[in-house]
Amino acid sequence: MRWRAALVVLGLGLIAACGPKSEQGSGGAPAAKSSDQVITAAEMPRPRPGYWERRVSADGGVPRVTHFCQSDAPATIGDVGRGCSAFTYRRTLAGRVLIDAACAEGPISTTLHVTMSGDFNASYATDSEMSLTLQGHPPQRFVTHAEARYLGADCPPGDAGAD
Repeated sequence: MRWRAALVVLGLGLIAACGPKSEQGSGGAPAAKSSDQVITAAEMPRPRPGYWERRVSADGGVPRVTHFCQSDAPATIGDVGRGCSAFTYRRTLAGRVLIDAACAEGPISTTLHVTMSGDFNASYATDSEMSLTLQGHPPQRFVTHAEARYLGADCPPGDAGAD
């Protein structure tokens, strides 16, 4: 069980370190449907600035509740950068945003698929699936569901920007 926790930490670290090589992403991610529109990171939805509550459950577990102050920045999946051969943002005809990444660093490789939906004014949801492979071990799959809801314009003192 210890090695599974280590894989999760390593995988999340890798995902935090992988991202777009260009604003439009690059090849290698799942093929876009003809109705999907490739977008840039700057074209991601912008949640309403203010105070938000987020409920996150991993692999169907009990949700963890956090609160954060959202700035006027586009929605993100974290600080994404090196190590990804593919990273794309797409908007579907139905208005959902899809993010796909394929990353590798050393003996660890990951794929990530994220679906974001909602009005980003009062609420939104994020569903993600990550597959992590550590050389010499079977692939591990992690599924996360998050729901965020707007609580109001006023953020508590000392809470600046999104967490």
